[in-house]
Amino acid sequence: MSGNIFLIWGQDPYLVEEKTAEIINQINLDRGEEVERVFLDADEISAPQLAETLEFTPLFSLARIIIFKRPFWLTKSKRKNNKIEEIARVWSNYLKTASTEQFIIMTAEEYAPANSVIKAFGKSLQVMECKSLEPLQLKKWVKDQFSIRGIKTDDKVFSLLSSSGQDMYYLKNLIEKTCLLAEGRKITQEDFDEDLIKVENTTIFKITDELLKRNARTAIANLHKYVDQQQPLIVALFMIIRQFINFGKVKYFKEKGYTSKEIADHTKLQGFQIRNMEKYINNFTDEELRRVFAACLQADIDIKRTGKDNLLVIETLIYEICLRES
Repeated sequence: MSGNIFLIWGQDPYLVEEKTAEIINQINLDRGEEVERVFLDADEISAPQLAETLEFTPLFSLARIIIFKRPFWLTKSKRKNNKIEEIARVWSNYLKTASTEQFIIMTAEEYAPANSVIKAFGKSLQVMECKSLEPLQLKKWVKDQFSIRGIKTDDKVFSLLSSSGQDMYYLKNLIEKTCLLAEGRKITQEDFDEDLIKVENTTIFKITDELLKRNARTAIANLHKYVDQQQPLIVALFMIIRQFINFGKVKYFKEKGYTSKEIADHTKLQGFQIRNMEKYINNFTDEELRRVFAACLQADIDIKRTGKDNLLVIETLIYEICLRES
């Protein structure tokens, strides 16, 4: 394997993790030993701490792999970010004396070639995209999951699971649980009805996540799925408003230099919620966020005090949130 620095990116965490494991296994194979692995939370590490961590002197192991999962300094941003610039300088300095015995693996949801850190790596960075599976590919993957477990089922089950809209981690865990409960008998579509009905209620969170990404098309698609499930639109509006209130808090504290743990102490949000929101802080300027709150207020008034079509009100709100400054 040529090169020591890898960026693995893609929208499906399962595929990204699989590719990461594949690279680690290849490094171990090439070196003929189990190489030491270090997992670092990039959101909790400062530029000086990163520089110190990258200083590698092999003691107990002849090589080392450092893994950064979805670091904030690889995200897209149209504005200059001093923290990202500091991180870029650290990497530039590291590359001047980088050890051939140290491997760096980074993961991301997107690839931003204009990002300062990525520019700092230059040709030293090996970029690998993990494309989400097409419907037929996903259906085959689902079929393979049953096959490797020696469980019989039929095409209806494959179609049901591959079209459920759930991520591959969820599907793998669901298949594994169902196969264990089946105890060798043939699995039918009815075995999945209860679990898939429960998980459909998570559609609202898919809407709010896409809004942070400013992805109007996918957010609208998930909104229509939400409506098809006969879920109340007033709840969707409440969840969107709550998401951006919490996002505003996280953005404020993060830009003040607070760590994720300190933000959790101040906001009472869960760690995974904070980490998810931190990835999109640079997606909204303060002025854009003020406009989001104004649009949310107007949507709330339109739904509660006018006769406007509620679906149209929420769709309009989604487009206003995702609209970027010209």
